[in-house]
Amino acid sequence: MKKRAIIKSLCIIASVLLVTTLFYSEAFARGVARGVNRRRENRVQARPYRHEYVKIYEPVFFGFRIGDVVVNLPVGYQNVIINGRPYHYYDGIYYEKSPRGYIIFR
Repeated sequence: MKKRAIIKSLCIIASVLLVTTLFYSEAFARGVARGVNRRRENRVQARPYRHEYVKIYEPVFFGFRIGDVVVNLPVGYQNVIINGRPYHYYDGIYYEKSPRGYIIFR
């Protein structure tokens, strides 16, 4: 009887840990590099306009910015030469080789 109680309590603890890691795993999935959050959330601000408040929606950014350094190129990139300089192109973004990886250009 004591074994069943111990096994039951361990199953409950394991299920609680599993549920909490599933709900809080988004903290680990955010694009954080060197302590800087690269992913901005939706931000709505209410600012006064005449005699009422108007909601102002700020732009949302998901992804890399121009000038960021990535270690690997995406699968399916193409080699391009522009003005005699080699670049890599994929999905509207140009990458240039640097000592630390690849710098993102537009």
